[in-house]
Amino acid sequence: MKFYPMNINIENKKCVVIGGGKIAFDKIVGFLEAGANIEVIAPKICTELENLRDKF
Repeated sequence: MKFYPMNINIENKKCVVIGGGKIAFDKIVGFLEAGANIEVIAPKICTELENLRDKF
């Protein structure tokens, strides 16, 4: 797999995450640390995301 490195300022920006599993959770944690506003689109979410949601 090849990756394209990209650095962008997402502070106070809306970031949409498709999916509610462990990979989505890992990405969301990083987005939150960068100050992003998160919207998750998923039919169901993992326990970690449920717990994270309850904190915000």
